[in-house]
Amino acid sequence: MRLPAAEEFDLRKGVYPQEVLDAVETGYVRLTVEDNGLHDHFVLFRNREIVGAFSEFADGRKLYSRQALDHILSLNQEALAEVATYREETLENIKKDYPETFLDPGTTEKFKIGTSVFTGVLSGVKSGDLLDVLVQLERQSLVGCLRVTREVEDFVQEGAILFKETPVAAVLESADSVRLGDEALREIALFFTEGKAYKQENKFVEDYLFFNNASRLKSPVEETISSEKASEDLQRFMALKMVGLERGTLVLNAPCNGTFSFEALLRSAASRNFDGYLWVRSEDARGLMVLGQGKIQAALVMDSSGELMGREALRKIYADMESSGIVDFYQLPSPPHISQPFEPEETDDVLVKRLLGEMGQDLMKEVSLAKEFKKRWKSRRKDQGE
Repeated sequence: MRLPAAEEFDLRKGVYPQEVLDAVETGYVRLTVEDNGLHDHFVLFRNREIVGAFSEFADGRKLYSRQALDHILSLNQEALAEVATYREETLENIKKDYPETFLDPGTTEKFKIGTSVFTGVLSGVKSGDLLDVLVQLERQSLVGCLRVTREVEDFVQEGAILFKETPVAAVLESADSVRLGDEALREIALFFTEGKAYKQENKFVEDYLFFNNASRLKSPVEETISSEKASEDLQRFMALKMVGLERGTLVLNAPCNGTFSFEALLRSAASRNFDGYLWVRSEDARGLMVLGQGKIQAALVMDSSGELMGREALRKIYADMESSGIVDFYQLPSPPHISQPFEPEETDDVLVKRLLGEMGQDLMKEVSLAKEFKKRWKSRRKDQGE
C-alpha cells in the first residue's frame, strides 16, 4: 500500500509505539519492527484522533482498520518510527482510495473493568495529552466513557473515565488492585497516550455511579492531574521508564535521619531478599535504587540539573540521606532484570566512603583513643608482671 508524499516527516530510532502515537496532528505514524523480518504498521490521524490503521507483515499478511489498530496498540518493542504530516485533503484522498483502512465509528463494543460490563458505541479513538482529550470530549457533551488499556509484562491494565457531559468518575483495574476516583485518574494520566471514546446510555452511567460511588471524581480534573502528588508520581514513572521497571506495590514509607538510619533500612531489605526498588525523596532531588534479592542493582537520581546514573547516583543518594529524607519501598512480583547491575564491591565502596564522610574526625578520634587505651593497658599489665 502506497501513501502520498508527506508535507514533512521526522525519523525516530529505537522508540516504543506509545512514545510516538501522540506526535502528529493530521498525518500518519509508521512503525517498522524487526521480528523474523521487517513488519510495517501505519496509524492515520486527523486532528490528533486516530481514524485508520493497517499493518503489512514480512510473510505477506495484512491487517486493516480495527484489527490492525488493536495489534499495533499491543506492540511492546522498539521500532523505527516515521512521523509524517498531511493536509486534510490528502487524508480524504487516502480514504477514497483505501476505505478498508479507516475505522467505522459506529461499532458497538463490549468490555469488562472490575466487575462491571461496559457496552457502548465507538465514537472515536483519541490521542495526545489526557487533559486536552478530556476537554475535547467535554465540548462534545459525551455521555459515556473514555476507555484506556495498557499492556505490561504479565497483565493488562483496563480503565475508564466516565462522562455525563463532564468527567464524573474513573476506574483502573490492574493485576492485583482496582483504583477508583481521583486516584485512578492520576494513574491514568501517567501513562495515557490514546484511548477509545464510547457513547453510552445515560442510565448506564447513572447506575454505575450508584453502585460504584467510590469511583466518583471529587476534585476538578485539572487540579487532580496537575496536583503535587501527580507531579511526584510522574517523576517516579519517568525514572522507572528509564530503567525499564513497572510501578510495583508500596509496602513501606519511612523517614530517614542520617546515613545510619538509611543503612538500617537497606540491611532490613537485604535480610528479606527484597525484590523491588526504593524511591528516595530529599529536599532537592529524587532517587531510585533498584534491589534484587536485597542487593543494590542500579541507581538513578533526578534533580534540577538533570539525571545521574550508576555510582554517581548512588553517591548522591547517600549524600542526601546524611541530613534527612523519605524512603518509599515498592515491591515487584519478581527480581528486577537490570542489564548491567552493580558489582557488590562497587556498592560496598560507596557505602564505606559515605559512612566515613558522615562520622569524619569523630570516628578517627575514637579509634585513636581506643588504640592508646589498649597500649596503656598492655603496658600496665607488663609492669605488674602479669
